Amino acid sequence: MKKLYLTLIAIFSIGITAKSQITYCEPYFNNGCFNWNNKEITLDSINWVLGSSDCAISDYTSMGTTLTAGVPTPMTVLNGAWCGVGVWVDFNYDGDFDSTENLYYMYTAGDPQTYSFLITIPSSTADGDYRMRVIAG
Repeated sequence: MKKLYLTLIAIFSIGITAKSQITYCEPYFNNGCFNWNNKEITLDSINWVLGSSDCAISDYTSMGTTLTAGVPTPMTVLNGAWCGVGVWVDFNYDGDFDSTENLYYMYTAGDPQTYSFLITIPSSTADGDYRMRVIAG
């Protein structure tokens, strides 16, 4: 059985740990992130809740979980004012999150809005640590 090790990253990039030599861009929001942010993220053993100073923090690579490739895994994201959610994983270790690595995107009007969905790591994904990014926007 393949296992995939995930580590939480960011604004909320929920990060999955990638190779240490890779440099990832920090998410930047021209108008700040006041209410346009993730407030809670749940994925397997990750249960993250926004703290009072977390709006300026985007690296949560100390958090992680193990997922099995090919098996749909429930994920829940609670966002603030009128935000969608996008989830990417850098499967090819190239330091960015491109459209082929997008596992989920949805926008539904609401303040706040809860998104509950399944993500599936492709079964061809090699065992290892990967970085995941979860963005409210």
